[in-house]
Amino acid sequence: MDKVIQNIMDALQCTEEEAKDIVAYDNAVDKAKNKADLAKLPHALPPEKEEVAKKYAKVSTHKKPVVPENGPRPKKANATKAEYIQMIAEVFSGYEDFTILNPERLIGFKGDNGKVYTVTLTETRNANVADCVKKK
Repeated sequence: MDKVIQNIMDALQCTEEEAKDIVAYDNAVDKAKNKADLAKLPHALPPEKEEVAKKYAKVSTHKKPVVPENGPRPKKANATKAEYIQMIAEVFSGYEDFTILNPERLIGFKGDNGKVYTVTLTETRNANVADCVKKK
């Protein structure tokens, strides 16, 4: 007896005849070149059941993100970053359309050439990047 057939019999608890039928059907599916060939197979679904099967085949197993009962955690204010943004804002305040987009992170303005620019302030938590900023 073929090892594949024996594995199917063990896994599905079926007879040898049923296992051979499963292998024959799998081979026929593998040989099918298009949907028309698949529709000719003996175990093809009727059109209405095929639509239902397609619907359930698209079911996602991704879990939704967990949000605490009292909503998302509020962001802590970073006074140091807000202070730096104010210092940077003094430098760029003379430009046209100057705006503080995020008081702890982002400034936008229109340059002398008419293009719009943004300045983003980020706090580095990675020691490797912080090492390159050391004073000489």
